[in-house]
Amino acid sequence: MKYITAADSIMGLRKTNQDRYAEFSIKNIKIMCLADGNGGQGGEIIANYAIKSLAEELFYELARLRKATLNRLVHIGKEAIRRTAEDIDTLKFLCPNLSSCGTTLTLVFIYKSAVITLWVGDSPAILYQNGKITRLVNPPHTLAEMLIARGESRESIEKQAGLSSTLTRCIGFKNTTPGINMTICKPPFSVIVASDGIDYIPDDELEKIFNETHLTECLP
Repeated sequence: MKYITAADSIMGLRKTNQDRYAEFSIKNIKIMCLADGNGGQGGEIIANYAIKSLAEELFYELARLRKATLNRLVHIGKEAIRRTAEDIDTLKFLCPNLSSCGTTLTLVFIYKSAVITLWVGDSPAILYQNGKITRLVNPPHTLAEMLIARGESRESIEKQAGLSSTLTRCIGFKNTTPGINMTICKPPFSVIVASDGIDYIPDDELEKIFNETHLTECLP
């Protein structure tokens, strides 16, 4: 398997990069997590704090884990996200200037042949295997996806500006229940965890990037 790590971002309207990323391995479990701050410049502080909190929670729980199972990893991920959200609520209480800020949070466990994804918000995780792109954060927690789930036409919704970038779940606000995706796949495969800008790249372009940059060259 190949795990792709990057620390760069194409800057948009923000003055600073508000994305925060952490990745580490413990007991043959690969962990990748990303937070993309929102709500102004304070989102950077929220995202940074959230990633540190999540990584600490995960490391503590996984270090004391006697035997890993897929269901146990899902439980650990959900609890770590819940406690991280509580930490962010405390931070916002102590710092009222952060009251309008929050962050997405996407967590990926890779264990043996399983890719487990938990997410709050719209920061994507993408699996590439056998020439096929699979978006693991599906559906993202956006107003567009909520309206589509209620029966609205995807074509008409996608024409309305702002719906795809308005979050319905976010760390730092009321609904922090993560979405969960468990995918079983035989190596070789590649996984990317990124902020939402990558969702604007069509699948055929992503496949071209994977192939031209040799991201699919995986270890046996």
